[in-house]
Amino acid sequence: MSQSVNRGEKPAAPEAAADAVESVEAVVPAQSAEQAENAAAVEEPEETPGAERPEGRTAEDDSAEGGDADDTPTLNLDEESRDDPDEEPGAEAHEPQEAAEAVEAVKPAEVAEPAESVEQAEEVPAVERPEDGAAEGDSAEGGDADGTPTLNLDGESQAEPVETAESVEPAESVEHSEEPEEKAPATEAAEPLATPASMRVVDEAATPAEVLSPYESAGADASAETRRGTAWSPDSGDMPPSIVPKSLSGASPSASEQSMPAVDAARAAEPAEGDADRVGDNAAPAAIPGTLAAAAKAHKPAKVQNVAKKTNSAAVGSGSSRRRRLVPAACAAGAAALLLAWGGIAWWTTQHIASGTTVSGVDVSGLSPKKAHERIGKGVGDQLAQPVTLTVGQGSSELVPAKSGISVDTDASVKKLTGFTLNPLTLAQRLGGQHTDAVIRVDSTALRGALEDRVDEMANGAVSATVTLDGTKPVTTPASNGIGLDVEASLKQIGGTWPLGKKTLAMAEGTATPAITDEEASTFVNGTLTPLLSSGLTVNTAGAGAQSKNPGAAAAFSPQDTAEMLKISSEGGTLSATFDPTALRDAIVARVGQVETPAQNATWKIDGSATGAPGARPQYVPAAQGKTIDTAALSESLLKAGTSATDVAGRTVNLPMVVSEPTVKTPQNEWGISEAIGEFATPYNAGDAPRTQNLTRGAELVNGTVVKPGEVFSLEKTLGEVDYEHGFADAGVISNGQHVDSLGGGLSQVATTVFNAGFEAGMDDTEHHAHQYYFDRYPAGREATLWTGKLDVKFTNSTSHAVLVQAWLDGEQIHVRMWSTKYYDVSITSSDRFNFRPVSTERKSGPGCEPYSGGNPGFDITVTRTRKHDGKALPDDVLTTQYAADNDIVCS
Repeated sequence: MSQSVNRGEKPAAPEAAADAVESVEAVVPAQSAEQAENAAAVEEPEETPGAERPEGRTAEDDSAEGGDADDTPTLNLDEESRDDPDEEPGAEAHEPQEAAEAVEAVKPAEVAEPAESVEQAEEVPAVERPEDGAAEGDSAEGGDADGTPTLNLDGESQAEPVETAESVEPAESVEHSEEPEEKAPATEAAEPLATPASMRVVDEAATPAEVLSPYESAGADASAETRRGTAWSPDSGDMPPSIVPKSLSGASPSASEQSMPAVDAARAAEPAEGDADRVGDNAAPAAIPGTLAAAAKAHKPAKVQNVAKKTNSAAVGSGSSRRRRLVPAACAAGAAALLLAWGGIAWWTTQHIASGTTVSGVDVSGLSPKKAHERIGKGVGDQLAQPVTLTVGQGSSELVPAKSGISVDTDASVKKLTGFTLNPLTLAQRLGGQHTDAVIRVDSTALRGALEDRVDEMANGAVSATVTLDGTKPVTTPASNGIGLDVEASLKQIGGTWPLGKKTLAMAEGTATPAITDEEASTFVNGTLTPLLSSGLTVNTAGAGAQSKNPGAAAAFSPQDTAEMLKISSEGGTLSATFDPTALRDAIVARVGQVETPAQNATWKIDGSATGAPGARPQYVPAAQGKTIDTAALSESLLKAGTSATDVAGRTVNLPMVVSEPTVKTPQNEWGISEAIGEFATPYNAGDAPRTQNLTRGAELVNGTVVKPGEVFSLEKTLGEVDYEHGFADAGVISNGQHVDSLGGGLSQVATTVFNAGFEAGMDDTEHHAHQYYFDRYPAGREATLWTGKLDVKFTNSTSHAVLVQAWLDGEQIHVRMWSTKYYDVSITSSDRFNFRPVSTERKSGPGCEPYSGGNPGFDITVTRTRKHDGKALPDDVLTTQYAADNDIVCS
């Protein structure tokens, strides 16, 4: 394996005595020419740690030890590597090259010779190679006896004689230093250096690692052990034992420890020029220091300079290479961080809306997309619900955009704020709080119809054709054009959006074509009305699942019946005919009986009879589905049959029924109706039959009323129409300060009883009005009157539970009781009466005068109610009532 020079570092195994002088036997001068030429081929070896001598071994044992063929370092004489003087210094030390380009010298191991042989060895001249690098003395034949592959040079080099020491250049020239190097002087009586008979070129890429490295080959050590006792012969073709590299794997700790003094002595003798100098020192075996001393001195200055230059260049090259690698990495890391931050901001804007953001004036700052969706829909929807005045010339008309096909696309509007984007400009606008317009959608068909409906108002002389029915005969009035609203031009002017925020919008003026032309009217009459009224229609209830008095009965309609139920409309600029849903339902029920079952909402009921009410408890009524006539489907079926068929079977349709769902499905346990929370009763005179009738009817209508949390109870709304048809009668009332009879007299007592029951239960007093005069049957300052359309009794359920109102008459008193869950602690106090006003006599005349014997004097009184919830007091309710004196009336 090619050995790379470790420049600037300590040897890998410092304990190995690399420079220790060991005795070896003198080299026999009589060597073959081939061996001499092989010796000349030995270039400067790289620094190799010397093998340590195990304890107890002798110099003779070392000299006799042979090296394995696999331990032989190789020489690579690739022409490109030798001819490239511009190669970057130090590159061979830091960047391995291909096996064919690495030029390395055979590095003999340092062995010791006997002391008397040292002087003789000093006279050996330095081994040099011609500058062209050709190993002319090397053998061109195959490997040695152990099969080591050898360097095969051209045949001519084998015939050349061995050059003298003076003509051989230093081995350091293989490094191609650009500066000339001095040649080592030849010594007298120089003995040729013994070398192996052949060299080998090893292909590093195809050779196992254990063969390439002589320092880690277990086979080399084993071979050496077996060949220690064998004397080396020049004819054997093997490397002399004195220069065979020793394997570090065989060194024992004891041997290392014993050789430390020699290592220390060798290091002390080295010049202080850095570890790089040791490469030159180890170029020749330490066993012959005298022989190669002069050559080493001659080579050292140039070598030291060359090695230093290579070392420095290697360091510079390594730093530059490292920097070149770090710059792209840093740039890539920065770009990745930027992209990550960029993507994070883009994602954030899809989930949040920055402060200061508005959509068509609607503030959506800091909202989530869902909340923004709701706010934009309400805010922009409210704008579209405001009427806009359309103008053309002198004409004008109001239009509500929300009812004319104009709507806000909340999804698209929110997407403008939160849609994913990497556009930096858009992201900057979003983060800064952008102001954008909502996305408005326009239904051109609906808007066209809305504009055509206003042609008659916004044009002079433009009149639409009309169609009416005179019995069963259609009557048409002709249309006429005018000058004013040009519908087509106005639609193009508006385009696909709507200008929000404008209260007035000018339309395009031109020829005003009426919404309904004569041609359209004629088509409607001939295609719809005439065939529809040509004969009768029939509705079959069999199989409809209807629960009627006459199962399977059919409802037949004559053309006259059909005409009476028809409604002709020109809405949206189009003539159409439909059946009035109420009239159609009533006609079906009148012919086949009640066929509908209304849906039952979840609610509560309670007994309101005179006998059962006092001990009654609230009863929960669960929700239930119902069945009703699908009037829309029935109308469509009748129109289709009446305009397409002429026979009886074709003009007969089945009654469509639809399941109606209840609107209230609240479970029983969520109502909170469990106990009585307020009750009040007032006496009445059962002998006054008309008044008692009104009290009874009023109690019946109030009983069973449910007031949900937050709802407002209204007595006027609960009673409904107060007339004879709904069970009321005339009784005494106070009208314009006079006691007279009127429809619904006595309902003020119902109002007073309801007010007090709610006041006791803690309901909020929303509205009540005291009588003008005080009546003994009511508590002073806690009574109320009622007058339809003017005076009402209202209370608000401010608790978290529903309230069920129970009312009944027992023959002496009218009772009102409220059921719920106790929420307030209520206490009511009344002051003494003050500011008395005595009764006097008033004389009146006229046909409307009614004599009156007088009543109670007038006075003032204050009533205070205190409420607490969970120990926290609410503001007091203070009621101060002023009663006028009920004077005597004398008619003259």
